[in-house]
Amino acid sequence: MAATPPATAAAPPPAGGAHSVFVYGSLMADEVVSAILKRIPVSSPALLANHHRFNVKDRIYPAILPVESKKVAGKV
Repeated sequence: MAATPPATAAAPPPAGGAHSVFVYGSLMADEVVSAILKRIPVSSPALLANHHRFNVKDRIYPAILPVESKKVAGKV
């Protein structure tokens, strides 16, 4: 199975009042999302421009902050 390159922009929000959400880190794993939501929503690869992902001291999860010219890979 070929890897899909990350998109550079998010798709428009779905109809019916639903919202698109950018996720990164462990929330990109279907197993994690399924455990939280009890379902796996449709998603697409995405890049969040001008942000940087980093580790948080004494935490198991990453965080992101605005940083010019950096990108964070995730899903929408």
